[in-house]
Amino acid sequence: MRERSRNVGSGPVGLGKGSVWRRLWVGALVFTFFSGSVPASGLDEPLARGALPLTEGFATVPTAAAEGEGQQTVTEAEVEEAIATLRCEQTPFFWCAGGIGVEERVALQRLRDRFTVCVEWAQKERPYLADATLTLENDSGAVVWQGRGLGPLWCAQLPTGRYRLVAAALPVVEYPPQDRWVEVTPQASLRRVAFLW
Repeated sequence: MRERSRNVGSGPVGLGKGSVWRRLWVGALVFTFFSGSVPASGLDEPLARGALPLTEGFATVPTAAAEGEGQQTVTEAEVEEAIATLRCEQTPFFWCAGGIGVEERVALQRLRDRFTVCVEWAQKERPYLADATLTLENDSGAVVWQGRGLGPLWCAQLPTGRYRLVAAALPVVEYPPQDRWVEVTPQASLRRVAFLW
């Protein structure tokens, strides 16, 4: 669980809307997505608006070398390395945030069998949003969890239940709060939720 700071301020050196660093960062993501090495969503399927189940098994990760032969099983050492790469916590449930760059997206893929819900923040034309907030509420409207500085991907091992996810990204004027409902059941596959502006 390493802590890291993100330079997401505005201006010429931050990741503000028109900054040089933001354009370079988005360009690197686009290059990675279209190179075929890691899928754009970071989790193997195109992501549509709303919550979608993954159809593929959870405990395997596709690799370029093994594509023709099937899937490769993730080892415990790879799981530990993935947790060390991402921002992960166990409060009050296991969750990880990240997805900036290939290394973090591969790390999330390696951990996907531990997750019940994955959330993505992005603009409609697909540049990811990294400085995001998320509030989870239960069916009664009580706040279960709140987080800041998340994104562009956040995955969690939520307990069984129905949750309202309220997400925003900074600046809130450009990326106002949106909400989605997701239901987690013991037999359900991984639920994917996209917040697009």
